[in-house]
Amino acid sequence: MTKKIAIGLTLAFVISFATKVHGQEKEKKIKDSTRNWEVGLDLLWLIDKNQLPATSFFARHNFTTKTGKQRALRFRLGVNNSYYDSSQISGLLPEKSNIIAPFVRIGYEWQVPVNNQFTFFYGADANIFFYQNKYERIVPAAPTDFLVRNTFTTWELGLIGFIGFKYRPTNWLSISTESTFSALYRIKRDELASYSLPPTIPNGLGEINVNDMRINFLPITVINLSFTINNPKHEN
Repeated sequence: MTKKIAIGLTLAFVISFATKVHGQEKEKKIKDSTRNWEVGLDLLWLIDKNQLPATSFFARHNFTTKTGKQRALRFRLGVNNSYYDSSQISGLLPEKSNIIAPFVRIGYEWQVPVNNQFTFFYGADANIFFYQNKYERIVPAAPTDFLVRNTFTTWELGLIGFIGFKYRPTNWLSISTESTFSALYRIKRDELASYSLPPTIPNGLGEINVNDMRINFLPITVINLSFTINNPKHEN
């Protein structure tokens, strides 16, 4: 009888210990599951209402602080690039335009869950934007035509505050929208030049320099469609 009681107590202890460990691992796994990546795109370009380049890429790294607060690091990269050349088109004046406009935003996000599907969030992004357009065209004139060569360059640096909410219909899919308030310092440099043909000595040179602060509010800046990618080290 004593032996049976000892065996029973031993089994009870093992089961209790295993259950406790399993519960802790389950709790840890649930907690760690908040550490994940979301990657996605802005959908406003589908209706031609995008405020950012249609090719921009968005990423959000969600995590939980030691005090149990939900936070996220945010990244957005994008670029607009276009090239136009009418010199080979019959009936059109020769004209060329080469535009490149990359930008990057890096920010921090505070999250306030409403329930399992809705989350309210706010925060700020640091913004760096560059735009350059190298433009060239032929201007007919008498007694000689002119070649116009212009370079338009713009930098925008500043902060963008945002506020929005996110809806998660499934664990791997989310839709979010944001309103933004931006304060951006713009540095604009336009270099203008014209040459009589054939282009030897420039007939005219000019430069336009503009430095200003731009304040803007957009009620709907983006509508992000994002897919969740769990962090592999927290899935075991």
